[in-house]
Order: sequence, then C-alpha cells, then structure tokens
Amino acid sequence: MNLLVKRKKVILFVFITIILILVIGMCLAVFRIPIRTIEFTESSKALNNPSRGFYIQIGSGEKERLKGASESGVRLILLAYDLHNYLNKPIDEEKLLELKEALEEAKDNNIKVIFRAAYCFEEDYEDPASLDLIDIHIKQIAEILNLYSENLLCVQAGFLGPWGEWHGSRFLDVSETQKVQVRNRVLESLLGNLNSDSIINVRRPKFIRAAKEAGLDVSRVGLHNDALLSSDDDLGTYDENGYRREDELEWVNNYIQTEINGGEMPMISDYSNIANGVKEFNMLHITYLNLMYNQEVLKQWKTQSFQGQNGFVYMNNHLGYRYYLQNVKLPKYLKSGSTIHMNGVIANSGFALIDDNYQFYIVIQKDNEIFYKKLKIESQNKEKIMFKVDFRLPKELRLSEENSILNMGIVLSDNLSQISSQSCIEFANKETEYKDGINLFARYKYHNNKYQLKQ
Repeated sequence: MNLLVKRKKVILFVFITIILILVIGMCLAVFRIPIRTIEFTESSKALNNPSRGFYIQIGSGEKERLKGASESGVRLILLAYDLHNYLNKPIDEEKLLELKEALEEAKDNNIKVIFRAAYCFEEDYEDPASLDLIDIHIKQIAEILNLYSENLLCVQAGFLGPWGEWHGSRFLDVSETQKVQVRNRVLESLLGNLNSDSIINVRRPKFIRAAKEAGLDVSRVGLHNDALLSSDDDLGTYDENGYRREDELEWVNNYIQTEINGGEMPMISDYSNIANGVKEFNMLHITYLNLMYNQEVLKQWKTQSFQGQNGFVYMNNHLGYRYYLQNVKLPKYLKSGSTIHMNGVIANSGFALIDDNYQFYIVIQKDNEIFYKKLKIESQNKEKIMFKVDFRLPKELRLSEENSILNMGIVLSDNLSQISSQSCIEFANKETEYKDGINLFARYKYHNNKYQLKQ
C-alpha cells in the first residue's frame, strides 16, 4: 500500500513539474523581446580609410609636403631616411630632429608611415664603415620611431645596399652562409630595438625563413616585394631552390603571420594583368602599393575590368582590409532594465586583415550621449567575423522624451579617445551611414516607454 502511495506521489510531482515548465515557457514566450534580422550589402564605393592603400614616397627632409599630401587624400607615405652623410659616424642631433619632425607632421595630418632608412636612395651607393655602425644607427632611429609607433604602419628593413633593398652591398658580397648572418644581424637589431608591436618588412620570403631557422621571432615580420608581378621569380624575389613562384605564394599565404605586406610593380609582364594581380595580392595579403611606380601597370589596370569594376578602382578598393556589415540580429525594441542581446556578421573583401591594434565596438548614441561596448568575437577568418554583444541600456538612455531617436552603430578604432571620421574605419556598406567615425546601421524611436526599431 505504501509503495502505491509513493508511486502516485511521484507521478503527481512529475505532472506538476511538467505543468510548471510549460507555464514558465509560455510566460517567457509572452515577455520575450522579438528579434529582427537585417541584411546588408557591400557597395563599390572608394573608401579613404587609414593604414591601407596606395602610398607616395616623401623624404624625411620634405615635411612641408605632408600637409598637401593629406589635403589631396593621401593616407599613407613611405618616409625615406637618407643616411649618405653618416657612413663613418653616428647620426647627429640635427638629422634625428629631422626624422622626429617629419613623423610629427605625418601624425598631425593623419598619415600613416612606412619607414625605410638607406645609405643612398639611388644607384650611386657606398656602404657605411661597418655593421657595428649600422647597429648604432638602428638604435638611434628606433628611439624616435618608438615614440610614434601608433603612427607607423611598418618599418622596411633597409640599411643594406642602394635603396636599402638588401642587394649591391659589400656586406652581402660573401658566401651564402655569411649573407644569412649579415641579414639576420640587421633584422635582429631591428626586432630588438623597435617596440614589440612594430611590424618589420623584409625583401624576400627566404629571408624570413632563414631568420626563423636562426631562432628569431618572425611573428611580426612581413614582406615588401618591390618587384611584384614582374617575372617568373619577380626579379629574384622568389629565388630559393625548391620554391617555385606558386610555392612562394602559398608559403606567404600560409605562414607569414602579419597582414601588413606591400611593394611596387616595376613593369608590365605576363603576370601584371588585373585578374592575376588580384589572385596573387590575396595570397600575399597586400596592404600597400606604390602609387607612382609603375605607372604603366596602373594604366594597364585602368583599361581592364574585374567583377564588373574598373581594374584600378577594384585594386584601390581592396588593398588591405575592406569591412562591411553583412547582417545583424537585434531586438525590435529596447526596454528599460532588460539585457540586450545582439549578434551578426562583419565581412571582409579586402586582401588582408586590419592591424591588430584596431578593435570593434557597438555604439549607442542619443544626442550627445554615447555608450561603447566592445564586441565579443566568436570566430573569425580573413573573410568573416562572427560577433555578439550583450549589454543593458545605460541609465542615461532608459527614459526619454516621446519620439526621440536613439542610433546604433559600430566603431572600428585603434584609439577610443580619438573618435573621428579621419581616425576610424568606414564600412563598405550601401545601407549604413558613416558619421563622426561611427557606422550607423539602426535607429530606434522612443514610444510608449520603450525604444522601437524603425523600419
């Protein structure tokens, strides 16, 4: 009899539990805030975003050119630092001040810098007295570059040979083993003296492999190929035994860890057409290209098309990163006190990823009130970033006047203290609005004590 009573109690308990679960589920369904999915599309418009694109070369003694360059839309320069007067001595204060003033001027004009030092920027070249002197010069220069590391896109290794391109130097007119030692010495000096977040570019992939084999940390070493698309081996860029052109492209694509790579095209060739250029630049993660050299190749692209766009326009649009909002799931209304859940996808059609210093933030904006919340990246690759964000509506925004507007957007910035259209990243979207550094994608209107998403 007791056993029967116990069974009835268990059955009753299970029944009541099921009823409670159903009731709670129905209540949650009633009070759950409905979600809306918004789909977005990529535009073909040109974006003048920082840390990517075509560059021009300016000497460190020509700082007066930087303001004009900025006014004409230039966001990137190769700053050439000529050391031909310092073949036998350390750099003097006047020359160091010249570098500092040029970097300061670039910073003031929102121009990112690719830096290269060389003992001559033409063919009439003479080596410095010793490798020890090169070490001294690197240390002197690094002390100044480190003050402006946030404004540096990368440092090209330089120092050896005419134009600092690591050929034509007596220091390299030695056995292959000794060449490797010399190149690694210069690279190790740069790695040791520059800030740990500074990217360094060298001239050939094999230089990176040799440095890694010697035990150097190459995680922030990339490539500047100044013979892009020019010949079977890009004029000796891909000259290591056992590595064909295709092998080198695959190696760079798979093993170089930095996305900051670039260079220039010296001539028209069988490889320089727009379709092959796009394919190879995707594999090389090309972020920057010389705007002046080679003009014949740039003109070639202007006569060709790719994916329905003018070839030059397409190339200009896709150097480095090109982010756009693909979709977002967000609540149809924002209720005071409730936790807001959002998720979405940011796509990238560019050749490379953005500098690691840049971060994504969701932005809630009402009049002069702005609230930031860092996006949580759930997964990402070169093509897509899956994100989500959870937050409570800030107290300042919970109650508002009837019909007042609340804007929602995304900021991509490397410095939240300096949010502006010049310093932040504009998305390549048709439907979003870029204003004051914010990519606005949704608007809510306050009505009946809550913010409601506008269609």
